[in-house]
Amino acid sequence: MKRLIRFNVLLIVLLLCLIACAHSNFQETAYKALASSASVYENGYPAFLELHKQGIVSDAQKAKGRDLAVKYWAAYHAAQEALEAYTNYQSADNIDTVNVAVNEMNKLLIDLTKYIEPFLKAR
Repeated sequence: MKRLIRFNVLLIVLLLCLIACAHSNFQETAYKALASSASVYENGYPAFLELHKQGIVSDAQKAKGRDLAVKYWAAYHAAQEALEAYTNYQSADNIDTVNVAVNEMNKLLIDLTKYIEPFLKAR
């Protein structure tokens, strides 16, 4: 239950960071989005895996969660690389690349959290 509460709090913090970041510069906003999403992932996904160890989540459910987690993590690293490229070569093209990468990362994080959250709530 504590993990679910912490997970939900982190989701709220992520949303607040994204809203607050709208008033920051682009680079700072992107870094905050990466850090916030990683924090949500690092708290939610291990709790989901723990439920599998406890027998609450089946092997098939774990496999689907893992597939979503792998997709998110790949998108996270793509966003990280895009932001690094922007940091080194600040251009309009790089801004677009970072925006696309961060948006994809956030979409995949939402997909992952939508999948694992019901299991965490049922706990």
